[in-house]
Formats: sequence, structure tokens, C-alpha cells
Amino acid sequence: MKTIIVEENEKMRLDKWITKKCEDLSRTRLQKLIEEEKIFVNGKIR
Repeated sequence: MKTIIVEENEKMRLDKWITKKCEDLSRTRLQKLIEEEKIFVNGKIR
């Protein structure tokens, strides 16, 4: 999935923003995705 974040959301923590936009994704699963380096911001791993 590729998503563009607008300025009004740029100061929100990434994990909170993603779980807000992907309600079926648990924060535990999101944390695992981050640890597995599957989350990118501006082309860089987060």
C-alpha cells in the first residue's frame, strides 16, 4: 500500500496514524511490520 500524508497529519506519530487509517491492523502487528523493516517513509525504512 502506498499512502501520502498531508501536512495536517505530519506531526502525528507514525504508528498512531497508520492504526487510525488501517483500523483492521493491530498496533502489535504494526510494531512487527516496523521491526521487519516493511514500513517506509520518504523511501526510507522506519
